[in-house]
Amino acid sequence: MYFGSDDFYLYCLDADDGSLVWKYQAGDMISSKPAVSDGKVYFGSWDNFLYCLDADDGSLVWKYEAGNLIMSSPAVSDGKVYFGSWDNFLYCLDADDGSLVWRYQTGDNIDSSPAVSDGKVYFGSDDYYLYCLDADDGSLVWRYLTGHRVYSSPAVANGSVYFGSSDFYLYCLDADDGSLVWRYVTGGRIYSSPAVADGSVYFGSWDYNMYRLDADDGSLESSYGTGDMIISSPAFSDGKVYFGSNDSHLYCLGTT
Repeated sequence: MYFGSDDFYLYCLDADDGSLVWKYQAGDMISSKPAVSDGKVYFGSWDNFLYCLDADDGSLVWKYEAGNLIMSSPAVSDGKVYFGSWDNFLYCLDADDGSLVWRYQTGDNIDSSPAVSDGKVYFGSDDYYLYCLDADDGSLVWRYLTGHRVYSSPAVANGSVYFGSSDFYLYCLDADDGSLVWRYVTGGRIYSSPAVADGSVYFGSWDYNMYRLDADDGSLESSYGTGDMIISSPAFSDGKVYFGSNDSHLYCLGTT
């Protein structure tokens, strides 16, 4: 089990008993969620570096310096690692040695974590756009303008890309051309990254609710109210959905 902390450390714990296996100190806080692939763990830090560690012993394999802090969580696919930075760039690095393959400049900070699917990489920016780039060369395929910043990380499923915006909407776009399929308005900002399962899309809103929509047409199937805003992204296991709320509770709901 791997996670970062505001104490500057990336931790590796034994998943069975919680004992410490190793920890690695970065130069600043770690908000980026680590990605584990092929025996390596990748994560970003507020010290501007993207780190690659040996997943077994925590030794440094390489690190790459961006132009500003990294909150975006990396995505690893086909020997490349993708992440965004507050220097406005989306980066693609060689996953083995950390060399730069390409980078793409947006108009503002990138908090959103990229999703890679079918040779394309999708991510949001504080410049109000959701971007789709060619994963190999970083060229722009399309971009979609929302009404506010896109902190939410996209989910790609069944030919569609789902993401939230601070304009209160959850969007569903055609993954190939970026055309709008549907959008659903909530009562607050959406930082939560949606999750798609069994024909439904789940996400939280600053209006205190966890929503379940029909993934095809965006109609409301159900919602559950908590005591405060939901920034947490939902996770699924054994027919249940888990998420946290700023009301200090962790919730477990049935998915039907």
